[in-house]
Amino acid sequence: MKNEGNMNLAYGSSTSTQTFGMESAESRTTNFFKEKQRRFRLGLLTIICAVLLLACLALATYAILLSFRKEKDATKDEVKYCTSSTCLEVAAAVKKSLNESVDPCEDFYQYSCGSWIENNPIPPSETTTATFITAAKKNDERLLLLLLEDDELPSEHAVKKAKNYFKSCMTEDDDNNTATVVELKSLIRRFGSWPLDVATWNVSTWSLNHALLEIHRDYSATTPLFAMTVDVNPFDSSLYILKINPPSLSLIREQYLTEDSKTRVAYVNYMTKIGKLLGSPDSNQTKEQMEKVLELEGKLAQIIPAASELGKNFLRNMNMTELEKLAPGFEFTWLEFINELLKPFNVSLNASDIVMVPSPEYLRNLSYIVNNTSKETMASYVIWNFVQSVVPYMSHVFRSALLEYQKETIGTKSAPPRWYSCIEDENGYYHGLTFALGYIWISKVFDVEIIPFIQDMSKRIRSVFRNETSQLDWIDDETRRKIDEKEDAMKFHIGFPKLCANETLLNEFYKDLNINENDYLKNVLSVMIWKRRLAFSKLKTAVDKDQWFTGPQKVNAFYLRSRNEISILAGILQPPFYYGRKAPRSINLGGIGVILAHELSHGFDAAGRKFNENGEVVEDWWSSSSSQGFKERSKCIVDQYSKFSVDVGGGKRENLNGELTLSENIADNGGIRMAYLGYKDWLKNNAPEPQLPGLQMTHEQLLFVSFSQAFCAAMTPSAAFRFTKASVHSIPRYRIIGSLSNMEEFSEAFKCSAGRRMNPKKKCKLW
Repeated sequence: MKNEGNMNLAYGSSTSTQTFGMESAESRTTNFFKEKQRRFRLGLLTIICAVLLLACLALATYAILLSFRKEKDATKDEVKYCTSSTCLEVAAAVKKSLNESVDPCEDFYQYSCGSWIENNPIPPSETTTATFITAAKKNDERLLLLLLEDDELPSEHAVKKAKNYFKSCMTEDDDNNTATVVELKSLIRRFGSWPLDVATWNVSTWSLNHALLEIHRDYSATTPLFAMTVDVNPFDSSLYILKINPPSLSLIREQYLTEDSKTRVAYVNYMTKIGKLLGSPDSNQTKEQMEKVLELEGKLAQIIPAASELGKNFLRNMNMTELEKLAPGFEFTWLEFINELLKPFNVSLNASDIVMVPSPEYLRNLSYIVNNTSKETMASYVIWNFVQSVVPYMSHVFRSALLEYQKETIGTKSAPPRWYSCIEDENGYYHGLTFALGYIWISKVFDVEIIPFIQDMSKRIRSVFRNETSQLDWIDDETRRKIDEKEDAMKFHIGFPKLCANETLLNEFYKDLNINENDYLKNVLSVMIWKRRLAFSKLKTAVDKDQWFTGPQKVNAFYLRSRNEISILAGILQPPFYYGRKAPRSINLGGIGVILAHELSHGFDAAGRKFNENGEVVEDWWSSSSSQGFKERSKCIVDQYSKFSVDVGGGKRENLNGELTLSENIADNGGIRMAYLGYKDWLKNNAPEPQLPGLQMTHEQLLFVSFSQAFCAAMTPSAAFRFTKASVHSIPRYRIIGSLSNMEEFSEAFKCSAGRRMNPKKKCKLW
């Protein structure tokens, strides 16, 4: 549940577990749609998988029933059990993930997830496995079958565009390698060329201003020197604003700043290989040039603030005149550059217009680096920045080079199936056909009758949150009133945006996007340009309050600070997060209930608390005493999580960054607490639920197990290293251990005596 990201028009937090990996040669196909036999095999494979799944479920259910009979024989007390098909399925699923040989008071994560981790090894094409990932794969498999369905839709229909995009990805092969190279080299020359293209490179005519304009205008996936996005003005949530951030780096920032020769050597070799594939005639000169690119990226890494610092200082606005004074010394003025960039969109800024600059120190130092870097190195850096962003969409020989690089640096052993890579690409945040896929999902898969149940659950969570905050002694009455007003104004959206349920709106949205069924790279670039223009054209216009930044088929949920709004996507409403309306309330509250409460808590985390009920930052919104109380309790959480460490390989352990993960840790702690209180509140007006057979657990215990099993995961040491450095979430293991060890109610439910690992003397509590 990541906070306020920027995906061109990005607004808020989202729940996600990162994956890594690329396509494999063995999974490619030349003409997927024309070969009916493949479709038959896919259907047959689906049937076989379904039969095997049902067989496993039947065996697990039989084991539950067997255990249930033993329980009944062993107890003299009359215990009520739920023996409905839903309860049996839930009990089997819960038990299948448990490792009951582990003491829950010592390691609750291993107790809850031990068998899941053992039974779900990390695929060779990835470095992480998690419940979020497996749920997303199930959704992708359903989308695959829907994309393969025959239709007679016209080419201008949004769904047809989604199918044609997928088809172009599936038919991409080495036969058109020359065509894709020609297409990419043409773009490089449009940007001004680079030293690796000896036929067209001319150092005397190359212009940094021209190259940056061409790339930043059309391609948001690449960020040479800086990133330019469109976001909501945090001080006026009715308007969009331009945002200038530090660039994305090819390596983890710390890999530039520490001795990591293996990764650096592999990176230079990868750059050199791609340069050769694009026609560079001299490997030694190419390698030498790419080593200079690495050196330049290292200099940029030195002036980019740490992720935890960027997270603290994201609320910095300035006018264009102030920006010019902050960062002079380029071959362009900022106002001229931005207005030239915006010219095709009929938008312009003046000297008094406001832009967001989260890291002014970076821009202040950037001009020195630019002015002390040769044109050859700067051109190589700028063009490489673009080239590497499109390598995944090139022919197999390019993707193989990327895969070899990933094998050396992050440890993937192979690539995922081609169909999976194609759907993940089309369904990704940066590629705009996610809403067309969402329309397919909502019309063919989603059960809208789920929505009232989730809405009812959200009302209960909101009620207990307000009741809980009314009892906190560190908040004064005036601040409490403002918190209540914000919670009361908070909007909950369950399921999907209007766009994904209205064919007319959907087709209107995609009318200017042209997709063909044959040229994958061209389609990718078309989507990038279309999304970029969609974003820039919104500058100085009123914010569209109905817009989502991703399709509803994603396994996700997010809180939008700028709209004070929570969205629970349709794709996440499945096990282990939601088991259906007939499942025990404890199980659903431990899953989707925690996610609802987690997102609500984001409205009052380290960043969210600075925004009022309208999604706007207001100075001194809280009283100084309440702010101080928040900071003191936040420090407890920072210190607690900073002591957790993970194995990152080579006999080393890396501590979590409690500052970087603070807001997510606040939301995790608030989420499980509010879900638990929501269950206790539900019991006030409902009879106790019958126990699940075969588990010998109270429903309070089941709620905590359900919470933990929603975050079962495993990752390689290299993935754990990257996670600790880049993710705003804590490692899944410590999301569970950290939050539950802070709850007296958990220790009471599992009878954990004081001083046990899951019941430490010192506990942190904020919400």
